[in-house]
Amino acid sequence: MTDLRKFLILIAAGGSAAVLLGAIGSQYIGGLAPCHLCILQRWPHAAAVLIGALALA
Repeated sequence: MTDLRKFLILIAAGGSAAVLLGAIGSQYIGGLAPCHLCILQRWPHAAAVLIGALALA
């Protein structure tokens, strides 16, 4: 695997991880209640993080 491909996978997985951490942080630390769609939108980001981690392993 080339360095560019690893870098792009890391950017994609890291971006999704940042979105998830922001959403979970605003829910539990900020006290904001997420809507039903917000909860459903977390699953694709979690899948992107998991797939990215598996691709880098």
